[in-house]
Amino acid sequence: MSLKTEKPFQRRIRKNILRLAGAKNITLERLAVEADLTSSFVSQVLAGRSSISLASLERLAEALDVDVVELFKA
Repeated sequence: MSLKTEKPFQRRIRKNILRLAGAKNITLERLAVEADLTSSFVSQVLAGRSSISLASLERLAEALDVDVVELFKA
């Protein structure tokens, strides 16, 4: 997947993850550890180079201490 083929909801999820992590001063490496994901995978997802499953989104939401719905909000 490239940014050119990215759907609007994917962009929204990426932006929300970055915004929430920044607001909580959580590095992407720390976020990955807390979500039990590799930092490489999280980086690829946030760069728009990889898709993410709902299960992984739920893990990221838990690591950010938010409901997964927050990641989809506009």
